[in-house]
Amino acid sequence: MSIPVWSSQMELGIPDLDSAHKAFFAELAHITAAPDDQFGALFFLLIAKLERDFEEEEELMERIDFPALNSHREQHARILSGLHHVVPHVMNGEIESGRQAIELLQEWFLFHLTTMDLALAVAVDLDNGADGLPESIVAQATQEHVQDQSRN
Repeated sequence: MSIPVWSSQMELGIPDLDSAHKAFFAELAHITAAPDDQFGALFFLLIAKLERDFEEEEELMERIDFPALNSHREQHARILSGLHHVVPHVMNGEIESGRQAIELLQEWFLFHLTTMDLALAVAVDLDNGADGLPESIVAQATQEHVQDQSRN
């Protein structure tokens, strides 16, 4: 299993979200590298941390009256449900099931970050009086465009 690495290109320009996401990547890296005898405890801690992070994110969405709150909340509930279904397996010593769940969690998170959380970042920026996409997203798109142009 590859160890996830945070990149500044993943930043959404919302400090609280970016900080939580960066911490999440550090936790994923830690659990991915953990020996089997430590995995179970870290797995349970990660789930508890995700529950708190999702709750905070959902409170933010409620405060700004985010139109996609229900679908975003549903995504959080689905991933937590999946992780909770793996808990009994991990408790019974089936660590590989937990490791597979972590690998899928990493893939899900990258998709979630670039879709649901990006939309949330735009909404937060707009709620704060900004007039478009978060600056980091604009900078990344500009950089990619320049790189594409230089190849042609």
